[in-house]
Amino acid sequence: MSPKEITLETRLAELGIDSLRAITIPYELEEQFAIQISNQVIEPIKSIGDIITSLSQLRKDTDSACPNAYL
Repeated sequence: MSPKEITLETRLAELGIDSLRAITIPYELEEQFAIQISNQVIEPIKSIGDIITSLSQLRKDTDSACPNAYL
C-alpha cells in the first residue's frame, strides 16, 4: 500500500501487520515518545486512527498530570 493511500481508517491488517507484529508497535511508540502505554490502551488498537487517538489521549493525560511534560 502506498503511503498516500493510508488513512485514519486503514486497518493494521491491511498494512500486513498481524497481531504478533502489532504488539511491537506500542513498544516502539513508547521508546520514540518517552511514554508508557498500558495494555488497556493497546488492546483496542486496530487502525492508524486508533493509534493516533490513543497517543493524543495519552498526551492529554500526561499534560494534565504534569503541565511541563512534553511528548
